[in-house]
Amino acid sequence: MIHPSPAAALPLDPRELLLSMRCPMSEHTPDLLAAASTAITRARALSTPRTLWRIVSLAWADGAPTLADVALPLPGRDIADHLAGCTRCLLTATTLGIATERELLRLTPSPADALYFDAACSLLVEAAADEAEAAILADTAHTRATFRYAPGYGDLPLTIQPQFLAALDAPRQLGLTLTQSGLMLPRKSITGIVGIE
Repeated sequence: MIHPSPAAALPLDPRELLLSMRCPMSEHTPDLLAAASTAITRARALSTPRTLWRIVSLAWADGAPTLADVALPLPGRDIADHLAGCTRCLLTATTLGIATERELLRLTPSPADALYFDAACSLLVEAAADEAEAAILADTAHTRATFRYAPGYGDLPLTIQPQFLAALDAPRQLGLTLTQSGLMLPRKSITGIVGIE
């Protein structure tokens, strides 16, 4: 299923954007805050945040988890520890859409503008994923849910990303694809695994 997130309503703070760019609070001048605000406004205007999601059963064999409904093993000790005690997983893929990708390319000759816009989009896609996850879990019976964990975190290999996206049918439903090096396109996209008890 697809959960749309209202870009205009997602919480974004210019100060948080500057901090994400490694600019300390003491250096947040009016000019920098104005540039951050402009980038946030532009990112909101061009984004259509959507989260594709699915809840699947989790199976365990010799302490290793597998997404049972899609026959996808999750290798690594970190993901096993993260999902300990869980019986299901919420799988998500969130993207801002192709318009932000085009804008990032358009801004390539303007490094400062590109940097601000890129940071604004990174914050926005995380906020969209958070909003979608909260809304989905609010309608899902559970006693506990873990935080979002993604392929590439810890020792969970990024190489499972193609199977993960296929399990969600993300290429067809979101237009979300992978380059040969494993980079998601559109770039402002993230995936996640949330354990559910």
